[in-house]
Amino acid sequence: MSKSNDERAAHAVDVWSGENRCDPVAMFRHHPLVVPEEELTQAIESERFIIPRYDVFDVELPTLANWLEFNLPSSPISKETRDALLSDILYVAQQVDTINPTKWFRLRIFTERPTTRCGFHVDTVPPGAPTWGAIKVYNGTGTLWVSPKDVRSMDLFYRHLQRHENHRRLQLPDQGHSPCENLTEFCLPYATINHVEPGTTAFFKHINADRHGSDHPTDQAWIHSSPSDGPSRLVVNLSPGANPARYRPT
Repeated sequence: MSKSNDERAAHAVDVWSGENRCDPVAMFRHHPLVVPEEELTQAIESERFIIPRYDVFDVELPTLANWLEFNLPSSPISKETRDALLSDILYVAQQVDTINPTKWFRLRIFTERPTTRCGFHVDTVPPGAPTWGAIKVYNGTGTLWVSPKDVRSMDLFYRHLQRHENHRRLQLPDQGHSPCENLTEFCLPYATINHVEPGTTAFFKHINADRHGSDHPTDQAWIHSSPSDGPSRLVVNLSPGANPARYRPT
């Protein structure tokens, strides 16, 4: 009998937990580029290496490779560094496929300075799609996250998220608030903020889009946030996409 996506993911957690930091909703693997990273870091933080926000939906791995070959900037970094970056992104995609086999991927990639625009949130996948994806920040300050055991309820979290979205939609001033200042709205008093080190890939649970906003268990999605300040960063987010003929709503 073939394993379900959840069973495959659980097996990956068991295998990886011996050598990597794991949480019920996330696993962390540090795999640096095969070339010195200083060239890429300096180019990103000096804002000479620029990637606008791209959101590439529902592509197979060969198409993803072709897209990266065509769209990754060829300067000011060396060909060796560019090739290593391209290979690294494809490696992350392959690891996502190892955790929960998927034919289709969604890629979000950009270079940008952190802002307060993206507070704590959860990522979604299409209804019925595999739920494990990945994010890797190559430089600067890594992703912030809270453990599901520190979250009071997802109902309180989604209320917090809705307030944040309303402020953003109405373009109300954020008054310089960092993502950490309103944790008590949905977290227990002793909750701590965790950081993913740059260069470390976080493989994490998404929530199916048709369950977003519901009071589901806290261990079914990774609550995370961008930092609120710092130098420009290269962020790569890979998640399972959807083939409408293959997936059905949960």
